[in-house]
Amino acid sequence: MPIATLSGMLGQKRKSLAVLLPLLTLAGCSSDDEFTADVAGNYTIALTNDESTCAFSNWEEGNETSGIGLAITQDGQQLRGTLDGLAGAFFVLWLGSADFDGTIQGRALSLTNYGEVPKQQGNCSFTYNAVVKAKQNADTIEGTITYSPQTNGNPDCAAVECSASQRFSGVRPPK
Repeated sequence: MPIATLSGMLGQKRKSLAVLLPLLTLAGCSSDDEFTADVAGNYTIALTNDESTCAFSNWEEGNETSGIGLAITQDGQQLRGTLDGLAGAFFVLWLGSADFDGTIQGRALSLTNYGEVPKQQGNCSFTYNAVVKAKQNADTIEGTITYSPQTNGNPDCAAVECSASQRFSGVRPPK
């Protein structure tokens, strides 16, 4: 075979490899979006009150509460969290349930307790929702809980529009 033909064939193979190599490299990598962390377990949570524009009685920025039980179950990317003890009882009275439903993507989880206890102020009907945004790392989770009203949109609702948040961290026994 002449050297020019052999050199041309090797040149074509190099071009093919130049195109395939980046594709093979990408195939070997995975993104956090494809990974789903295992967050199921029984956590012990500590909360710290942050800023609040809501008229909640006894809310003081910086107040801390610890020893709160949170059980999380997981089915793929679907999550369910349930508070227990006094915190769970408080949520049942205030929101109607101690349960949070949500999802996890990678290590980021989002859970919501859609309030079921109706409240009224003038012509404004509303409930409070609690939304958890957190990150998981091994046997710990940390993030924020934000409380805000879900209103019927009546002009009287301007008086109840507010937001309050808490920072939290939690740990579960190693699996």
